[in-house]
Amino acid sequence: MSHYTLKDLASTARRFPPSVRTDALSWTHHRTLINALPKADDATLARWLKRAIDENLSADKLKKAILSPKGSTAKSFRVSVSLSTWETLKDFADNERSVVQKVATKWIEEQAQTQQTQTLRKIAKQETEERRYQKRRKVGIKVAHDYDPLKLRGD
Repeated sequence: MSHYTLKDLASTARRFPPSVRTDALSWTHHRTLINALPKADDATLARWLKRAIDENLSADKLKKAILSPKGSTAKSFRVSVSLSTWETLKDFADNERSVVQKVATKWIEEQAQTQQTQTLRKIAKQETEERRYQKRRKVGIKVAHDYDPLKLRGD
């Protein structure tokens, strides 16, 4: 075995919790998973390993599944916040031994589920639909006014 292979094996072994490993998959599966999700918790790693076993995924297919947003019900976007907001999120993340993105996601998801947010969402959807209806109506009236395929109007 080469020096680089031994270093790779040691690196994977240090980063992948022994309690989650399985003999049902190759070491390459474990390395692929920990490289794709280096900050994943044990439960997340276990779910991916179970999926790889259940679906008989090769290491390459496992990597594609992890990195592919296909079939995901989650969407992502980038948000810029003030430094003070980021520092607040960072303090909470450090306390929870997590990362800022996860704490921010949790806060947003909790806020999105409140009754007040759902009421405001319903109002926003209604107002948007009304605005779109009025725009379509205005265009329709203009088209109807201007449409003269037989050139019957002597404008």
